[in-house]
Amino acid sequence: MSARIVVVDASAVSALIFGESAAEEVAARLTGHRLAAPEILLAELANAATMKVRRKALEPATVLKALADADSLGIELHPIPARASLLAALQTGLTAYDAAYWLVARALSAELVTLDRTLARTAKA
Repeated sequence: MSARIVVVDASAVSALIFGESAAEEVAARLTGHRLAAPEILLAELANAATMKVRRKALEPATVLKALADADSLGIELHPIPARASLLAALQTGLTAYDAAYWLVARALSAELVTLDRTLARTAKA
């Protein structure tokens, strides 16, 4: 039996790779599953890393290692056209970024693992 696929967003991956307070909860929800996300995940993780360095919360070497850790998760990345994100955002009230995760979860009939309450609520609806 193959592992079930789950879609993971930047908030969840960030918690995991940067050792944030929700890291254990996220790890428990992801263990044993194949992971997927829209390609925007990479830019969102890079932005989160940039903000942590700028706020002096983490050193550049630490965030570079964290991004390498994210790469090692083997997340399957899916392209989402800008038009599709826009239409989904208008339909759901989400940001276009969050709508991309919602679209991937719908396309794969997969659970969406996120720490974003609005996105989680929309994904369950």
